[in-house]
Amino acid sequence: MHLDTRVLTLTWPEMLSDTTLHLEREARRLRYQAIGDACRKADINTLLVGHHADDQAETVLVRLTNNYLGSGLSGIKAHKPVPECHGMYGVHESGNPQALSTPAERTAGPQRVRSTSNKHHSNTHASERILIEGGGLSISRPLLPYSKDELVSYCMNMGVRWHEDNTNADPQFALRNTVRYLLNKHLLPVALRAPRLLEVAAGVATGDSRNEAKANQEFATLDLLLDVRCGTLVVENPSFMQAFPSNDGSDLIVGSLVIRKLLTLVAPTEVIQMPDAYGAAAKLVGQRQSAIQIAGIAICERQDARGVRIWVMQRKVPSAQELITQSKRLTAYEDLPQAVALKTTRWLLWDSRYWVCVYHRDPNVEVTIRFLTAQDLALLRTTHTPSVLQRLEQVLRLVPGKQRFTLPVLAARRRSDGVEQAVIVALPTLGWSIDGWRKWPASSSVARDSEQVGYWDIRYKKVDLESSRKHTILDSGA
Repeated sequence: MHLDTRVLTLTWPEMLSDTTLHLEREARRLRYQAIGDACRKADINTLLVGHHADDQAETVLVRLTNNYLGSGLSGIKAHKPVPECHGMYGVHESGNPQALSTPAERTAGPQRVRSTSNKHHSNTHASERILIEGGGLSISRPLLPYSKDELVSYCMNMGVRWHEDNTNADPQFALRNTVRYLLNKHLLPVALRAPRLLEVAAGVATGDSRNEAKANQEFATLDLLLDVRCGTLVVENPSFMQAFPSNDGSDLIVGSLVIRKLLTLVAPTEVIQMPDAYGAAAKLVGQRQSAIQIAGIAICERQDARGVRIWVMQRKVPSAQELITQSKRLTAYEDLPQAVALKTTRWLLWDSRYWVCVYHRDPNVEVTIRFLTAQDLALLRTTHTPSVLQRLEQVLRLVPGKQRFTLPVLAARRRSDGVEQAVIVALPTLGWSIDGWRKWPASSSVARDSEQVGYWDIRYKKVDLESSRKHTILDSGA
């Protein structure tokens, strides 16, 4: 097949626990991150790995040992996004941003999703819109249907040497090794041997696929409005939960899957765990609770100005601790490839919702992204010109009340003559910035624009809104 091969080396942390479990987890994390980075540099978007049916049986038994139930017993997935790479741009569900179509553009042919009907939107230049990330690296496991014996036999027949890590045979090295030893030696009851474990995995996976298909159908019928400028989701007439009686387990699972898909659109977390979604669904069935918080999201049921019943899902106001932990410095200035006197930072995933980077003429300037605060607004209103403040008040009307304190703000800091100066330069999701800063343009005008001190760019995380024309995204306009 004329494949090029490379050996990737890992850099181990200096402070590392010597427990076997921790070593295994750290090795897995470092391994996937090294592979993910190599795939990004080689423009590879699908990684094939060699897990086989024996690995599947081991996984199911290990999960039984760890008291897994339900979907966890479906075992290893044949296809999924690469794990352990959260926040790695171009690897974790990113690297291929898109400006979503306007209603006029949709008439030209099939589109991914419907975009905003905001009156400003049709005249909005693509560079002013918040792009939605796409792409990233996914994993496929084409050998899952085949046992290890089948693969070894095939390799021998083809004259290919089979290689195996020596530590795999040590039953005392780790729990999985113990499970492997018991399965290979047929020391377990028939009900816990590989054939039966694979049947369990296949049965659970079939049920999962059926429930997921029902959830996707239900999700496609919902009237959704996702405002990526503030990370708010509005669900009109969310009557689907009333169709799921609380005593019907399978229906409640489907409802939970729908809730999880909705939460994923706005949640400040990498993954919405199924127990969290199940708990939210149980509370929302039959309108038992009109306001709940789950996975960093506040869900409130109310009527809009038209009297239509809606759910509003939005990030909860950050805690004092989150104000600290979500203050991130944009680092690693690098030269731009074109002949422009600018440095650029690496893309940073902030609050698990927005990807952001900064371009600046002075690499000594330190830029931080963090939550907007009331103190920030008070300072802004006393330090800028009327025209800048007029634009600020205009964009703030898009996000009323305390919800504006879930917005990201860019603050620039520079030390000059021993004095440190800090200034808020942009509310990037609202398209507002002070004089001398603006959003990175789509054209090549940067080289001629010497009056600009710096630029920023911001994109929303990858979202799954491809299935229905009833889904609307607001990505620009004030």
